[in-house]
Order: sequence, then C-alpha cells, then structure tokens
Amino acid sequence: MHLTDKQLSSAQATAQLNKPQLVLGAKGKAVKELQKLLIHWGYCPTINGIFRQTTLEIVKAFQYRVFLKPAQQLSSAQATAQLNKPLLVLEAKGEAVEELQKLLNHWGYYLTIDGIFGQTTLEIVKAFQRRVFLKPDGIVGNLTWQALYIGSPNMPILQRGSKGQAVITLQETLQITGHYTERIDGDFGSITDAAVRSFQKDAGLVADGIVGSRTWYAMSKIFAAMGC
Repeated sequence: MHLTDKQLSSAQATAQLNKPQLVLGAKGKAVKELQKLLIHWGYCPTINGIFRQTTLEIVKAFQYRVFLKPAQQLSSAQATAQLNKPLLVLEAKGEAVEELQKLLNHWGYYLTIDGIFGQTTLEIVKAFQRRVFLKPDGIVGNLTWQALYIGSPNMPILQRGSKGQAVITLQETLQITGHYTERIDGDFGSITDAAVRSFQKDAGLVADGIVGSRTWYAMSKIFAAMGC
C-alpha cells in the first residue's frame, strides 16, 4: 500500500504501520523498538521495554520536535518529581552521579564514569547547562535532568513582540554567532527579527523569524562546537 500526500490521522498511520498504540505502563518488544528509535534520533532512554515516566517525557520531547501536539510544559518541580531524580552538587556520590556522567558522555562530553561528582564533572555540567541555555551553576536539579534526557533546550517560543529574559538569552547567543550587533535589551523588535531570520537562513532552517524548538536546538550546537 502506498501513502498519498494526504495527511493521515494518527490512528490511520498506526494501522498502516501495523504498530500498537503505546501509553504509559506499556511493556514489551514494541516499547523496546520505540526506545531504540528514540536513541537513533539523539535521545537516551534506557532500553528495557517498559514505558515509564522517563520514556514518556522523551516521547513528548520528540513529538514537540516534529511539530506534533506538544506536551504540556512541566514546572521545574514537576519535572524533577516525575523523573524522580535527586539534586546533585559537588562532592555527591553514587548511582545517580554515574547516570549523570553517562548522560554527559552521551552528549559528547567525555569524562570518567566513577560515580563521584568532582571538579571535572562540575565543569562539564556547567558546559552542558550553557549549551541548553540554563544557568551554569553546576547544580543538577529539575531542569538540568530534563535537558539531559531530551538533549535540547526547554525554551519558550519567541517571535516579534516577545520580551524578557529569554529574549536576552536569544540576543546574547545571536551576538556570539555574529548575527546581532545591537544593544541587549530583551525586546524582540525588528532588528532582532532580522537577526533571527539571518541565523535561520545560515542554519538551513525556515527563515520565518519564529524561535521555536528547531531554532533553539540549532543555536545550542554553537556552544557544543565551542566546547564552552
């Protein structure tokens, strides 16, 4: 059977792929296949065949990335509670630190997996936080854990007329890339709009001036390349 250009409903698509619908609590080979596919696209769930909360959050992140109905944004407290991860700081030890180090290795930061949150791990955590536009304080809490699992910034959608701290972050990043040379004022006006469109064009994105998940992700790669 050949698909036409007509958009399929999710039920039709699932039927034609002959795949079961998966929800929280599901188990089995289909869940393992899902988890392997998520790894293929740069996410890092554990391949255990169990559709737990961590897999759910990664699925939501992937859905947002491909412009399916996005998940409801979690507050930082909800994110930590649902992922059930401890707060980690310098000198912490144990399995959670090992998991943190494995996740950092997955995203291209190479460090020894020893379960000890030493100075090297601290500096790499700060580098990762900068990459996903979090405060680089080296404290692994709610938002940092969430970013480690989905691998991309959890930033708001911005466009002309937006204002605030997220716009400041955007302008600072565009200054680094050389697309914005004006004053950092947190106001998404015509100059910021032009800078965003220029960046999007250079990054091979649709130059629409809207800073969504794909644009934020493209900007996060700059920090990875700089190793900062």
